[in-house]
Amino acid sequence: MTVQAGIRLKDIEEFLADKPFTYMPAPAMHWATIGGNVNTNAGGLKAIKYGVTREHIRKLKVVLANGKSYVFGAKAVKSSSGYSLKDLIIGSEGTLGIVTEVTMRLYPRPKETINALIPFSSLEDALKSVPTILASGVVPTTVEFMGRQVLDLWEKYAHQKFPEKGEGFIILGLDAFTKEEIKAELEQALKTTTRFGSKQAVILEASSEKAQLIWKAREELLLAIQNSTPMMDEVDISVPINKIPEVLTRIEELETEVKMRIPNFGHAGDGNLHIYLCSDKDSKDIFAQKSKKVISELYKKAKEVDGNMSGEHGIGYARQAYFEDYYGQDYTNLLREIKKVFDPNGIINPDKIFPLK
Repeated sequence: MTVQAGIRLKDIEEFLADKPFTYMPAPAMHWATIGGNVNTNAGGLKAIKYGVTREHIRKLKVVLANGKSYVFGAKAVKSSSGYSLKDLIIGSEGTLGIVTEVTMRLYPRPKETINALIPFSSLEDALKSVPTILASGVVPTTVEFMGRQVLDLWEKYAHQKFPEKGEGFIILGLDAFTKEEIKAELEQALKTTTRFGSKQAVILEASSEKAQLIWKAREELLLAIQNSTPMMDEVDISVPINKIPEVLTRIEELETEVKMRIPNFGHAGDGNLHIYLCSDKDSKDIFAQKSKKVISELYKKAKEVDGNMSGEHGIGYARQAYFEDYYGQDYTNLLREIKKVFDPNGIINPDKIFPLK
């Protein structure tokens, strides 16, 4: 399906609602544009099974700094035909050209879907169960994690009680062609988690009031964190999934070292963490100083475990000062040379992602 870059995800979803095909990526911001998703290579809840935006884009129309419009890619499924300029544009954050038209890959809509909330006695146990679920042969669409810390914030924000007890929770999503297949996958996943002390799972049926409340809590976690503090910053590092507990341990250490509250949640199935730095009673200047320390340490940890600076939100201007230190001068200089080919005068979003000089 071909659309202009300014169309919003929610409009695409509404258009496809009564059709047998769907656009699989599921970023949380449904009012975001498809062009913005392309420029940040947006992820979402279903990335573990269906991949991120890049896997769902067949063709782009792009205007470069020379004023010419180019078509990168094709509707054909396969290509072994030289450099993929389409894939270079995706995730470039609008630094190489202006995306004006997008041809998306659509998937047949799954016949059966199911989601389950799995409580654990600790968030560490919940996260340790995830690699084992994946190794069991189950391929979930979604594996989200959230702990008691952020749920306490949500309860204060929403003036409601989370309906399940536990210190750590996994939301597991599955889809399949038949009821038998999805039942078998769910049983296998739940059986796998028992060795980590999982409690009775809650099947999140659409008609269930409990399920609706659980999904409401998950969707409002960011709002709850924002509501809990005057100022906030975010880091969305992406790390190997078996390293998530190690990163969360470092976050706990930083909370003590820097005296800052750092709530978090994220995508356990693909290792993308949403980590929030809260100012609370700190002044603007003190918060800035503390944030610089925490951000540097989080990037240091991500690099140590072979992760990336950002899994979904991009580098932009806010994090460009950290980029060259993280990825190295040789790598960044190579990107600068690519930037010069597309934008020799540096007029399109100059100094975004990395300084031009």
